[in-house]
Formats: sequence, C-alpha cells, structure tokens
Amino acid sequence: MVGHPAIRPSCKRQGKKERLVPEVDLLLSHGPSVTEQELQRMLSPSLQRWRRRPQEATKVLASLATLRRTSIAGDVLTLMQKNLVECNVFHFTAYVGACEKSGQWTWAVRTLKQMQTLPAAPNVYTLSSVMNACESRSCWTQASFLLSEMRLATIEPNVVTCACSSSACEKAAEWQSVLVLLAAIGTIQVRKDVICVNSAISACEKVGKWQSALCLLTRMEEDRLLPTIVGFNAAISACDKAGFWQGALQLLAAMPLAQFKPDTISYNAAISACAGSSEWQHALHILEQLERSEHAADVISYSGAISALDSSRWQLALLLFYDMTTARVSPDLIGFSCAISACERGAAWRDAFVLVRSMPSRGLQPNLPCFSSAISASSAAAQWDRALTLLHDLEDPNATDLFCSNSAILACGRGLQWQPALHIFEIMPQHDVVSCSSAVPVCEFGVQHLRLAKLLEEGDRKAVDFFHDLYFGM
Repeated sequence: MVGHPAIRPSCKRQGKKERLVPEVDLLLSHGPSVTEQELQRMLSPSLQRWRRRPQEATKVLASLATLRRTSIAGDVLTLMQKNLVECNVFHFTAYVGACEKSGQWTWAVRTLKQMQTLPAAPNVYTLSSVMNACESRSCWTQASFLLSEMRLATIEPNVVTCACSSSACEKAAEWQSVLVLLAAIGTIQVRKDVICVNSAISACEKVGKWQSALCLLTRMEEDRLLPTIVGFNAAISACDKAGFWQGALQLLAAMPLAQFKPDTISYNAAISACAGSSEWQHALHILEQLERSEHAADVISYSGAISALDSSRWQLALLLFYDMTTARVSPDLIGFSCAISACERGAAWRDAFVLVRSMPSRGLQPNLPCFSSAISASSAAAQWDRALTLLHDLEDPNATDLFCSNSAILACGRGLQWQPALHIFEIMPQHDVVSCSSAVPVCEFGVQHLRLAKLLEEGDRKAVDFFHDLYFGM
C-alpha cells in the first residue's frame, strides 16, 4: 500500500522543471563521494551567504533530496552546523525527506532524535517524512512509536501521519495494532480516511481475520467513507485465508450493489476461497463469470479452478488447463503444477508425463512438486520405465527427495524390476521406512534381500531396525 507523500520544500514547481541550484551542480560534478575538506572548499562562498539567508540552503538540501543524494545532503547539513550556519526545521526536514526517498529510515530516525536536542524542533511535516520512511520498510513499531511521540510533544497528528502508521502495521500484518490505531484516531482531531481503513482491512486479510475485515468494511458507511475495490478485495481474501468461502461469495455478490464491478483480483480471491474448500462447482461458476466480464482471466484464475477439482474430475482439470492456451493465457509453473497434480489424483500417468516433459519447450523448468506428482502417477499405474525417465530428468540429483525416489522404487516393485529398484536404493542419500517397505518385496523377488540388508547396515539406523523387524522378525 502506498503511503501519503509528506509535504516538504521542493526544488521543482508544478508543471515546470527548474534548473538545479549552482551548489548542487558543483557537488554532483565531484562524483558520489566528497571529502570534508573538498566540501568546505566548494561551499565556502555559499556558507557565508547562507548565514545571511539560510533559506537558500534549504533549496540545496531539497534538490539533493529530490535526487536521492542522501549522503551528500547529510554532509552538507553537518558542514552547516560546523560553520555556525543556522539549521532550522526546514533544513532538517529537507534532509529527512532525502532519507525517506532513499529508504534510509534509520538515518531519518537518528536525525529526528538529534532535532529533539536542538532548537530546531520537529514539526508535523518532519515526522510525516520519518514515518513515511519507516512505512516503506514495514517498521511498524517505530512508526507507531513516532505517532505516540507526536502527541506527547503536542504535535497534532494529521491524516498523513496516521495513514503512514497504519500502512506500516498493515505491511507487517500487525492487525491488532492497526485496529488500536483506528480506535485512537477517533479520540484526536483527525478524521479517518479510506487509506487508514483499507490498511486495517489488509492487515486483517494477511492473518485471515475475516470477521474484523468485514466489520471494518461495513462500518465505513458509518464513518461516512465510501468503500473501495481495494477494501472489498482484501475482505474477500481474508475469507479465503480463513476458509470461509460463503463469505467470499457474499462479498463478491455485494460488490455490484455497492456500485463496484469486481476485477480479476476479486474473482481470483473468490475462486481461491472455493478451491480451498473443494467447492469446485462454485469455483467454475465464478470462472465463467470472470470470462464473461470485461476483465480477462489469468493463470491464477485457471490454476485456482483446477485445484478445486477432485480426483474424479481430472479430465475437466486438463480441459481447463488447455483452455488457458485458447484464452491466450500462458500457463506458468503454478498452472502446470496444478494440472499435473490433478493428473496424479486421477492416476492419469500419460497426461502427467506429457505435461512435465513439455514444460521446457515453454521455457519452464519443472520443479520438485511437478516431478513428484508425475512420478507418483506413474507409480500408481506400475509404469516403472516412465517413473525412471522422470527421475532421470531431474537435473540436480541432490534435489531428488525421498518421495520421488520412493515412488520410483514402488513403480519398479509393481513392475517386478528389482535391478533399477536396488540401484535407486543404492544412490539414495538417505532412506526411511517407506523406502525399505518398497524395496524389500521387489529385492526379495530378485533374491537380493541379503544385498539390501548389507546396504542398510551401512545406512540409516531407523531403516536397519525396520528391515530386521520386517524381514527377520527381530
């Protein structure tokens, strides 16, 4: 969420770009780093002038802030203090603005503490810049502390500072803190704005607190605020994270009544909520609504609908996957993973195999979940040669996890192929009880149980104990 820009002096006039002040041109011509002696030499004439007209130094600092030259701005401010040039709140605020623009929130806070020891007391604009810097780095504790410090210093907070603090809490998912802040706004002379409330809803969304999100959304009318599509989407997503798919559908249906047209984000959040609860009919219905709307379905839309389908509807999952290409949506890694997982649930090993091996032609490298699902599907169908091919396709042997190896061994066992099963077992970095229970029957078929026992003696203690208990009855 984007915070409010703090109000501060600027080197530009609206609609007209001004030339940089001469001192800034001079400073920039010496590169990114300037020694203190060089700085003193370059600015010596200006320092004498600034003693008479300190507002000219403000222009220099504001220009450096606009250019994000925070380090140089700090050096100039330090030089001014050493040369007994008046440093007032405008100079410090300009420097804090540079810290904000460059994301140096620690420097901004340090400067604020320095100001508290000087006659240049910070004002609301100074604090707004510091809080904006903290908000951009999700430093919610510091932003909240600054807001309380303002009241202790009898500086009246404004909508900018409150929005910065609430946005910082939102980014850190501190939903309780932002709710406390909203309640506190009612006790000061600041009217709640949409940004503050949306921040609170988004904070609740991040932790799945759908009740609080809905309460905030419905109370906006009481606060004479118009809800926004951002607030609706965050509330739908909160329902999704909490598994409350009914609430997500109700909010989606309520949006047109509030004069809002759901966008792709709205539909995707509702589809995800339905998918999480296996409500595949509702998920497909929402996808159809999205396709009929003025917004385009994306890979997240299709992937969510695919993941909602159960094992008996894997053909429909594949149909949705191929619909993506006809809708000019390029499946990404998540889209392929959802389709391959659907094939695994439906034991559709051929389709899973084809999907995995087609990914490189689309510029995608299959990840471990893709391989795991495809190998598992091949194993269930006793397609040991396909399982071994997929296992070999893994570029990094160290990336092969126990599940992939165990599924391949099980596939070999179902195909009575003890040699490849034993080979996989030999090269596995570790084993578990599933590895042993899969390898023992096929190796026993090939009269290789003693060789397996020897391998186990050199491997994991748990696997050894399991093998002895299973085979020797010890």
